Amino acid sequence: MATTRSASRQPSCLTDDTLYIEANFGTMRRMADYHFAQAASWPEMHAVHARFFHDHNHRKHFARQDRPADEQSLATVLRFVHGAWCAPADLDRLFRVRAHRRVDAGGYIRFRDWRLYGERGLAGAEAAVWLLGNDLTVEHATDTLARYRVAYAPDDRHIRAVAAPRLFEPRYPSPQPFLEMLAAAEWHPAPRLARYAPRRRRPSGADQVPLFELGDERSADEA
Repeated sequence: MATTRSASRQPSCLTDDTLYIEANFGTMRRMADYHFAQAASWPEMHAVHARFFHDHNHRKHFARQDRPADEQSLATVLRFVHGAWCAPADLDRLFRVRAHRRVDAGGYIRFRDWRLYGERGLAGAEAAVWLLGNDLTVEHATDTLARYRVAYAPDDRHIRAVAAPRLFEPRYPSPQPFLEMLAAAEWHPAPRLARYAPRRRRPSGADQVPLFELGDERSADEA
């Protein structure tokens, strides 16, 4: 059984500026809720969001009135912070290749009509499934639990076969060991499951009222 080690994490060095922005998150949420409550259409919500984003970052804050003029707003104080830019195509790919699943009592997760083993010690926890090409990886937090090789059906979406299971040394061992009488039994880390039956829609006597008039949304799209 292969083993893997996750990289050690170094404690982050928090400065006054980072602590300041953390303390502002609560105030920012409350202020945003107030302004969004005044909007009556989708275009107004977009305008409120843009205005609030600009004002909160560029307006001079009272807590920094004793600082130099170029250090009185968040935009100037945190000007050295640069977020990681990601192309829209890369974002779309990442969201398509990653999925979240819940680990069941047996240590398995269900993914595209397959039951894939992750770790029994994580029963009830959330796991991430990465599917990139023919490689499928099951992870929890930053730890890799298992890897599989998959083959696709002709539609290039459904999984036709799962092979070459590679289970990593567990960091979350289950308190319940396997029974000795079952040690010699054949164990399948990736059994196939029957597809879910299509759900039947129940008739409803109430209709969902739209948040805003559809005409406002169409006019915003056309603009």
